[in-house]
Amino acid sequence: MPRSRKIAVTGASGFIGSHLCDAYRKQGTDVKRITRSITGLSQATNWIELDADIPRADAHTLLSDVDVVIHLAGRAHVLKEHALDPLATFIEANVFNTIRLAEMAIDAGVKRFVFVSSIGVNGDVTSEAPFSETSIERPSEPYAISKLQAEQALRKLLVDAPMELVIVRPVLVYGEDNPGNFLSLLKIIRTRLPLPLGCVRNSRSFIYVGNLVSALMACAMHPAASGQTYLVSDGVDLSTPELVRLLAREMGVTPLMLPVPVSILRILGRLSGRQATVAKLVSSLVIDNSKIRTELAWRAPFLPAEGLHNTVSWFMNRRNK
Repeated sequence: MPRSRKIAVTGASGFIGSHLCDAYRKQGTDVKRITRSITGLSQATNWIELDADIPRADAHTLLSDVDVVIHLAGRAHVLKEHALDPLATFIEANVFNTIRLAEMAIDAGVKRFVFVSSIGVNGDVTSEAPFSETSIERPSEPYAISKLQAEQALRKLLVDAPMELVIVRPVLVYGEDNPGNFLSLLKIIRTRLPLPLGCVRNSRSFIYVGNLVSALMACAMHPAASGQTYLVSDGVDLSTPELVRLLAREMGVTPLMLPVPVSILRILGRLSGRQATVAKLVSSLVIDNSKIRTELAWRAPFLPAEGLHNTVSWFMNRRNK
């Protein structure tokens, strides 16, 4: 594939998508930014609104001259689930819509489809060994189940198609503008409230959004990425207490860690209906990212200390606006 390729990014207005598009813009790469709605977006002429009712026949208009689609759009984790059938809702957004987009990409002559999946496809916890690309897939939550089904459907669709497939499974992503659980953690640390994490001895992999962007750009470009699946992380694993201390230090505060036994935390999680949240705080989830480093010669451009510093700086400036 030529080096001067045109890229389309779905979910371009989201957390990861906005960082990815900015990185492409800075290097002078032409990007089609595809999102559900362009209402309120600046420079809307650079955006394409992907309506659920766009017919497949319009694929050439939507993806004209596009060489690579990086598919970030979909229904992500929700802190408070309101859907009557969460799995069906996730499958509609993350499987059916993904396949529909891939079919349109094939029709338009797109050369490569980069699908951003989730480490949840492998599971929620590691015990003896880190997850790798050869690990058995054991998703447990509706979101992760839908991501695995999308992976399987894409592989089946593209087995004899001229379009290449690359699957990327990131661990928890943090960085400027991060939403969800990581933002909640930042808010809690800033309050200086005591945290019952003094007995936690786990290990978790994370990835700074700048490192994920770099990995996605490598997967979009490198010839060796065709047909591959990659697990990606910063390459440095941290315990939850270590992460809290690093974030607190960047904020200029001293965290108080109460020595509450992990077994008690798990009981409290079950009683409060926050079992999954507690599990993420106390259990381990680590990956081996050696495959992408070996096959694509990829190296994370940001150290975790840089990523955490940038994240906290954004958070503190956000509070002061």
